[in-house]
Amino acid sequence: MKRSIKITFLIFLSILSFLIGSCERKKRIKDFAIGKVEEIVIAANETVYANVEKELLDALYIQMDLPVKESVFYTIYSPLEKLHIHKRNKNIVFVTNINRNDEYSKIINEFLNSEDIELIKKEKVAFFKVFDGFVEGQNILIIAGTDEESIKESIKKNKEKIQQFFLENSYRSVEMMVYFTGENNRVSSLINKRLGIKIKVPSDFETSFYDKNLNCYAIVGRYPDRFITILKNPDMKNFNYDFMIKTRNRIGKEKYYGDFVDTSFVPLKREEVDFKGYKALYIMGVYSNDKENLGGPFFTYLVNTGKELVYIDGHIFYPGERKYFKLMELKAIVNSMEF
Repeated sequence: MKRSIKITFLIFLSILSFLIGSCERKKRIKDFAIGKVEEIVIAANETVYANVEKELLDALYIQMDLPVKESVFYTIYSPLEKLHIHKRNKNIVFVTNINRNDEYSKIINEFLNSEDIELIKKEKVAFFKVFDGFVEGQNILIIAGTDEESIKESIKKNKEKIQQFFLENSYRSVEMMVYFTGENNRVSSLINKRLGIKIKVPSDFETSFYDKNLNCYAIVGRYPDRFITILKNPDMKNFNYDFMIKTRNRIGKEKYYGDFVDTSFVPLKREEVDFKGYKALYIMGVYSNDKENLGGPFFTYLVNTGKELVYIDGHIFYPGERKYFKLMELKAIVNSMEF
């Protein structure tokens, strides 16, 4: 159930200020959510959380091979006395039993109006989505029920929906982060001039290379190292996965010191997708470089515009760190393209 923030947020802030003493702070709250996009704050009464912890943590655990297995999100539990610190985080899940009368439960229950309460009583558990609650770019999921056992079972039943909520809406936060410091209009203009493609290049990206013979342009952002490579090909017969892999290996060899598609760690994901209204092929996997002894994840699109093929590749080098949302940053840039 989507909904907008209403007067209950003001009540929540008032109660929270009274309980925590944050009313003494004179600093103005910033307009944008803070913290890491991969962090999810869990806010709930300690007893409620203890009863649903296993199921909730399982629902919020999403594993990716990039190429080392890593979790997309990590969670932190916020006790009542620390809620004023976390209320501006990008992702929050509130869990509440509407029949509890402790202070923490009362604060969370202030989000719910009479219609919400009736729905919860009828269904035993209900989920509510709140966007840009305390700050812009914030995603809040409220899980409210009549008892912990029902909440626990509903979390298990709706595991995929909970995961999808944070995956989809965290991408919304990523889009905001990518262009937070502005755009590099100079490089955007160069790409448009060379390839006839419009793209919003973030301010921290620069030209990596341009190859006239390959009809290829690449940009790079540091640090960590993030690359986007764009190539145009006029031969429509090349609309296939083999062309994508061969092209990636060729560019990897010539421009990236020997990178190659490596399927020994992670199987190559292949699928047909829609790219902004155009038919496209998509692959995602891992590249390696034996000379440099490095590697990392990549994704590649091959878009059929009806007139030509556009090869778009994004890859990162970020050893020892979480990589999923760095890839999503590249996808946000790629999705700004217009042919």
